[in-house]
Amino acid sequence: MQLRLGFLSIFGMAMWLTPVSAIASDNAQPYKATTVDECIQEKECVWYAYSRALSLVNVKGTPQNHQTLYKRINDVTIRTSKKERSSSSGFSQAVSALSSLYTRKIDIVDNQKANTLFVFTNDIEGAYLNVLNAIGQKSLNSNQKYVAIVPENRGPSDCSVLKFINSKSSGYFASYAFIKDEGSSQKCMIMSLYNSFGFSGRTNNIPFSIFSDASEHFTQLDLFMFFLLFQPEFKNGDNYEKTRTVFNDIFEEKKKLFLKN
Repeated sequence: MQLRLGFLSIFGMAMWLTPVSAIASDNAQPYKATTVDECIQEKECVWYAYSRALSLVNVKGTPQNHQTLYKRINDVTIRTSKKERSSSSGFSQAVSALSSLYTRKIDIVDNQKANTLFVFTNDIEGAYLNVLNAIGQKSLNSNQKYVAIVPENRGPSDCSVLKFINSKSSGYFASYAFIKDEGSSQKCMIMSLYNSFGFSGRTNNIPFSIFSDASEHFTQLDLFMFFLLFQPEFKNGDNYEKTRTVFNDIFEEKKKLFLKN
């Protein structure tokens, strides 16, 4: 398996491996919405989903003061280790949907350098460690570091995302998605794509979302949250309090703008 990509020459970076699948959830639901459309109209429902999708709160809804908002900062080039997977209708539709909302370019490439790689393997941990070994062979000075978590199998889908952050701009610029080759769902690919832009989706109780058991595809709520994340008012490095304040200030205006498109 070839895991070498153009973005392995990394300077001033940190990286996270985010398990995509679900963990235990809380039962608190401080919103009234019962459908996707109702949720988009209700500020507390969107915040409930948005704060969890960004891991700004834990599964009990408690603010995580050590967590900050990070989002993608560059053009995105996607490559899969199995070409036929990228041409599947669900995945290509997801790429198209995000392309219409993203502030930069998103392209799927074949035999070119890419900064967003989907690796299909039945040894997720082994593939992940191969990447770490490749990075470890590079020359890193004392100002360069990374944070990594060994992937864990959680829930029915086996997939994890390793994201790279530039320490100067504080935004994601590259990612690997490790997806179980045998029996993996298209949903896993779509969730991993979503994660590569800055979401983590660590809970399975995000209502009306692909990060729930009820949906196999992006919902309008997922697209709205993506749209919100890439509004210029949200800055890389914002903590929970800052993100909540900005959200409260811009929600109504951005909701109207999103629904108009």
